[in-house]
Amino acid sequence: MQSVRLPTLACAALAALTVPSAAAPGDLDFRFGFDDQASAPGTVVTPIFTNTNTSVSALAVQNDGKILVAGNTGSFLCLVRYLEDGRMDPAFGAGAQPLTLHMGFTVIVTGMALQPDGKFLITGRINQNPSGNVAFVMRFLPNGLPDNPFGTTSAGWITFGETGWSTTAAAAAVLADGKILIAGGESQDWPGTGSGTVIYRYLPNGTADPSFGVQGRAAFAGAQATHISLQTDGKILVGATRITASARSSFWFARCNANGTLDPNFGNFGTLSVPPPPGGSMYLRGFAVLGDGKILAAGDNEDESHRYDFTVMRFLPNGSPDPSFYYGIGKVVTDLSSLQPLGSGNSTDLATAFAVQPDGKLLLAGHTYDQFALVRYLPDGEPDHGFGRSGTGMIKTAVQTGRCRITAMALQPDGKIVVGGNSNANANPVPFHVAVARYMDRDPLRDLAVEWPPGSVLPYGGVVELGSVLQSAPSERQTTLTLRNTGGIPLTGLAAALSGAAAARFSIVSPPAPTLADGAATTLTVSFNPEPQLTSRSAVLTIKTDRADLGEVSLILHGSTDGPVATLSLYEHGLPLAPGSAVDFGPAIAVPGNTRVFTIRNTGNLDLSLQGISFGSTGNPGDFIAGAPETDVLAGNEFTSFPVTFSPAGPGPRTATLRIASTDTFNPPYEITLWGKQATGLEAWRLTHFSTAVSDGDAADLSDPDHDGLSNLLEYATLSSPLQPGITPGQIETIDNTIKYTIVRPTSAMTELFYTMEWSEDLSGAWSTAGVTETVVSDTGTQQQVQFHTPADGIRRLLRLRVTRR
Repeated sequence: MQSVRLPTLACAALAALTVPSAAAPGDLDFRFGFDDQASAPGTVVTPIFTNTNTSVSALAVQNDGKILVAGNTGSFLCLVRYLEDGRMDPAFGAGAQPLTLHMGFTVIVTGMALQPDGKFLITGRINQNPSGNVAFVMRFLPNGLPDNPFGTTSAGWITFGETGWSTTAAAAAVLADGKILIAGGESQDWPGTGSGTVIYRYLPNGTADPSFGVQGRAAFAGAQATHISLQTDGKILVGATRITASARSSFWFARCNANGTLDPNFGNFGTLSVPPPPGGSMYLRGFAVLGDGKILAAGDNEDESHRYDFTVMRFLPNGSPDPSFYYGIGKVVTDLSSLQPLGSGNSTDLATAFAVQPDGKLLLAGHTYDQFALVRYLPDGEPDHGFGRSGTGMIKTAVQTGRCRITAMALQPDGKIVVGGNSNANANPVPFHVAVARYMDRDPLRDLAVEWPPGSVLPYGGVVELGSVLQSAPSERQTTLTLRNTGGIPLTGLAAALSGAAAARFSIVSPPAPTLADGAATTLTVSFNPEPQLTSRSAVLTIKTDRADLGEVSLILHGSTDGPVATLSLYEHGLPLAPGSAVDFGPAIAVPGNTRVFTIRNTGNLDLSLQGISFGSTGNPGDFIAGAPETDVLAGNEFTSFPVTFSPAGPGPRTATLRIASTDTFNPPYEITLWGKQATGLEAWRLTHFSTAVSDGDAADLSDPDHDGLSNLLEYATLSSPLQPGITPGQIETIDNTIKYTIVRPTSAMTELFYTMEWSEDLSGAWSTAGVTETVVSDTGTQQQVQFHTPADGIRRLLRLRVTRR
């Protein structure tokens, strides 16, 4: 199966005032969880026990916007509930505290399900070695206390499993009538020589439902279920990872009727075993049943080199692969690691959570290079290049400085994306803590531009640096932002607010005008009110209007109190670049190359002198050219800018170290890594015609900006212009009872595209390649003339050229 290497960000020369300031899909929601200390904006880190790792297994968003997270630490079941803004809920458990319950033995939490009445269920297993696992389901009241009685005990929980077997409860679902379904697995003779799926159904009070299976229990051989979903027709679908006879793993499903009997119309008499990829394996991390009955399954794809990548498949309602998904392949494999600089860490991309948005887009979450990672796909399996700001359809988040893992995901009613997992800091043995992040789900908006400093626009999440004030004589420091209406219609209800634990150290000195005509501008002045001791403080500045379609603009305000210092800080469009960070120039054409503009700011309180900008000797320093900064002496909080142009001299990754020498009090010189690659033929074609290498908007594969009936991919494949309407490319003729179709194509396309000529007897019939041959007539090195042949037998009445991505 073909591996999709997501394209990296294409950056042609960036003009001023072109960066959107409003939230884009995939941006962290900065109004969530920012406490100025333990967590970054948009994230929350919660320690459960000081010196013990906590594993997060489940996450759910309640109807009131509160976020429930469940996991385990040793023999303790752990629960945390957050308010909509990320603070712990004082009405849950003991009040603004994690809730821990001692279970007697080592406990593993596996799933969670919400009931309409506010109660919720937790599933899992208790490891009672050497006697095996005991499955359990526990119900809690809305306030976090166990629901007593539930089941046949007064403990608020049920344990179940066959005598002599090891049983796991992996997932739960609540039916419309209040009955409860629990799916899991069981194996005989600990640690287990045979295993299968088991589904239990309970009445709302927790007692077994005798109308389901055999006394409330249905079991099927094959694999131990890890996920469950209810279909609209009442049927039940469970999924698992199954180890095949060749010791490889792959997706496995079983579908049963509402009474617990297998559905013979699905797969092979009710069960479906998906063949593993050649030489590799697949591991199921989630699935969903769509409204039309089709099944989306997602997880990890392991190749023969034991490299893991994200993967999504789609099946028809009967369990057969869906030939309409992802260019007819039926499966998309996404290599997140190709986006990373060489040698930057662990290259394994592990998926752990899956969700389908109401608009049909698909979200797959996990980790790559020790960071949270999310990929969003369009309903047809194509990566959603509008998700995140890199144009790749992927986002990455480092919650703390160590390892970060997503293990669960949920969608809020307003579309925001909440993920939960674990993170730790670099210094071992610092334990893993509960980590939660929330992301925006809005299209990029340019109606409100925040200009600071003059001549540039801050993106969503950009940093407004108020600099450092002297500890010996702290005084208020102010700065003014310009807000400009670029949307074409008046903005009303314009207002600004501060949030975050350190919001009291900042103030809005002069609010913006409440109404802003099209093209008009207003100013917003903010101040940093320093503390007398050494401090570094940040807060979130949010700018809103009364237009619901606009969303919000959130920025970070930062200031500090220090001794006499000169401090060099580096930014690109308002986003800080830490020393040692990497900047991706993306695919570029050698001429004119990609240009990025960097800003140097003195965030100290003494004068800073710049002593030179250069490139290290390693990598490909000749591929990068730096322009001179506008000035070489900066007073406190002053800034200057300089451009860097990337013109790749060869294929493959191209890297260089950018070094800025200065009189920085602590850190001369300031170094970051620059990297990029030579554009492929298709990327270079997009850059030439659309000034972007990203398949999005007018530049997308299937877009037709000149409205001539030919998509961009066909225009590129046949050396046609995508911006000027033309006739159907190529020439067709019949010679000696042979139909010949001749086209000209770029040689570079042969490494990126498959070309196929297909024929049909009529438009309602199937298309076929039987009897079609291909001949290269000529090759100039940059262009090929190719001819397709097929017999002129009277049956082949219609021909079409099919072009697909490799």
